[in-house]
Amino acid sequence: MKDSSGRALCAPTGSDTPGCLNTPACKCFPKSGCEDPCYNVKCASGEVCARFGSKAGKCVTNSCDETGCEGCNLICRSSQCVNNPCTSTSCTAVQVCRPSSDLATTECKPTCASVVCGSGETCHDGACIKNCGGNCTSQQFCDTSTQKCMPNQCLSNGTSCPGNQCCNPSTGTCGACPCDGVVCPTGQLCTSGECVGPKPTGTGGSSSIIDAGQAGSQSPGGSSSIVTHTLPDHRAWGRPTGGGGCDCRVDQSQRAKSTLAALLVGLLGAAFGRRKRRTNSATRRSGGAS
Repeated sequence: MKDSSGRALCAPTGSDTPGCLNTPACKCFPKSGCEDPCYNVKCASGEVCARFGSKAGKCVTNSCDETGCEGCNLICRSSQCVNNPCTSTSCTAVQVCRPSSDLATTECKPTCASVVCGSGETCHDGACIKNCGGNCTSQQFCDTSTQKCMPNQCLSNGTSCPGNQCCNPSTGTCGACPCDGVVCPTGQLCTSGECVGPKPTGTGGSSSIIDAGQAGSQSPGGSSSIVTHTLPDHRAWGRPTGGGGCDCRVDQSQRAKSTLAALLVGLLGAAFGRRKRRTNSATRRSGGAS
């Protein structure tokens, strides 16, 4: 959808260049069709309408923790948008770029895209490591440094993080998400802090507000996110995510009215056809008699 000047107001999910938040995913409105998710949304003083992420179309605090950082190669840190030190040229074409926790340096690591691990293992920086044998319950996370299943503090504390942050399961506190700042090789995507691939058809690059989902979910490559390397298991971080795109449907009452109208038109057409055939037949019989 574009405005009168040709500027894109919204587009299908994944239309942005990897690492960018420029064009929000369209939202379907019953009367007006596909529009910017903030179409006709009015917020109270001190709030803004979020255009990206799981809270798109909702009024939130005017902070990148909630709205994300519009633009390219930006990271939300301490509620401020700062430059991501990782770019598409920071590492070789087959390596993963990870920014340091203080965003001062970057690391180039192998990708997990082509790595196949055995049962009870998971891939980290291109190598398979043990993951508690896969024996942790849904209420636990694996501390890979000790190979022990530990209580997930995010669940026990009921922690709810802002839309652009994730919860650390070992402490129950909110912070950066696993894929924040990670730049994957072209065609790969970041999942729970690791780059995997290939990218499924129909998905595109996006930035941190929508790229890092709950542990195990997928996020587009080249996204802007921060990995905290001091965590015992950074793959256990997670947060709710939201979808995008637009799928406008007619409601049931409208569908019923449309079906009834089509049926009436069909019946009238059939009746008219029969009447015309009878008239033509009568005319032929009258002509034959004369």
